Amino acid sequence: MKIFIIHGSFGNPGENWFPWLKIQLVNCGHEVITPTFPIEDYESFSKQLKANPTLKPIHQNLPNWLEVFKPYRAAVDENTIFVAHSSGPAFVLHLLQQLEVKVKASIFVSGFLGRIGIQEFDSVNASLIDGPFDWPRIKRSCREFYVVSSDNDPYVPFALTEELRGKLSSYLPQEGKILANFLNVQFQLIPGGKHLNTSAGYSTFLYIFTLINRIMFTGGKNPVML
Repeated sequence: MKIFIIHGSFGNPGENWFPWLKIQLVNCGHEVITPTFPIEDYESFSKQLKANPTLKPIHQNLPNWLEVFKPYRAAVDENTIFVAHSSGPAFVLHLLQQLEVKVKASIFVSGFLGRIGIQEFDSVNASLIDGPFDWPRIKRSCREFYVVSSDNDPYVPFALTEELRGKLSSYLPQEGKILANFLNVQFQLIPGGKHLNTSAGYSTFLYIFTLINRIMFTGGKNPVML
């Protein structure tokens, strides 16, 4: 099995539970790929943005991230699982609508679409979350979707995640709607999990590791208990 771990805005593959998950999966004999995408320096960008609210990021944008992923595209196959955190799921959606293969699963942790109301993040996330998204093609490019969120995320308003339990909607996506309205997903709420990152106590994430194993061996049909 091949697993891609995709970090989010102002992030890197060496943070949160990503290194721990990679070690667990590699020890199980799986190939794990953790691309490093270009990002802005948060402190510097924040100061510049206050002086110029229309400032656009130089490093973090969809074209740059797609360019970084280009060498890995040939490695994506039907036994691939994407694990993405925060703004990472939006990037994976862009990948899925370009792929010619149907991957095994996508696991979206603390993912979202739409503005979250934090200027620095809304600015760097803009090209990732704005689409356009070809939802029928996205569905055709992935067998299973899993959305894992908390009920008290300090970055992502719960209004953007509370409907993630929903199944594929028949209407076209609109800005501010949530991922699971457009994808046939399985949803897991983790009470009190905040942004499901290191600062929330998630330097390890046994649930995700267990979920990946369940997907591998049972197709994810049986729920993973917290």
